[in-house]
Amino acid sequence: MNRIQELIDKAFWKKTNYISPHEYMMKNDYPEVYAAITELIEKQGYEGAFLTKTYRYVIIGKYKYWAYDTLINRALI
Repeated sequence: MNRIQELIDKAFWKKTNYISPHEYMMKNDYPEVYAAITELIEKQGYEGAFLTKTYRYVIIGKYKYWAYDTLINRALI
């Protein structure tokens, strides 16, 4: 998990309040971070509902992460 945290710390996370406060980063900007987090979501993630959709989430440190299209989103737990 330390390697993933190091990658996460190198990425620039953009803040947004769209629907609810969270941050995101783009796959094209940080492909290694995107690949590492999506792999972890696939292997260790859990399903959860948000509004009318179901997403797979993974908790890393104090954040909940989920992938959407070419984004990785995160929100404080």
